[in-house]
Amino acid sequence: MKSLLTTFIEIRFPKLWMPMALYIPLGTLMAFVSLSSYPRSMGEVLGLFAMGILIWTLIEYILHRFLFHEIKLKDPWKNLISAFHLSHHQAVAVQEPDVVITRPAGSLPFAIVFYFLFALMTWSFSAAALIEVGIFAGYLAYVLFYFCAHHFSPKTRWGKFLKNY
Repeated sequence: MKSLLTTFIEIRFPKLWMPMALYIPLGTLMAFVSLSSYPRSMGEVLGLFAMGILIWTLIEYILHRFLFHEIKLKDPWKNLISAFHLSHHQAVAVQEPDVVITRPAGSLPFAIVFYFLFALMTWSFSAAALIEVGIFAGYLAYVLFYFCAHHFSPKTRWGKFLKNY
């Protein structure tokens, strides 16, 4: 008999549209609420958005490099994190398109934690929301490029470089 956790982990639903269907409306709503409650200049909005994209790059590197591959975790965290991440690597190996990208069930908890972390760091839920929107944009661009790298053969030198990277 399968445990609830095992059943949850085995759910395979994130087509390429799934993260976009979640994070585009969520990001739009967060930006709207943020700017409605605390209007900002265009420069400030773009700065917080760009900060989010930069932070996304650092988050992806740190999580992937240190948490998903290097840290020796104890159960149950080891099993949970390993199951999510290893299912991704197995999907790449067998060319299974539905699980090459991170499930929203795996990415949304991180997004929530980071939103509150940024709210604490900036002392502003409004600024944290705009940073989070930049993170969503960075994440969606990453998902798009990652999906394409695993499902299409690049024709240009730049595309081949990105696929090998």
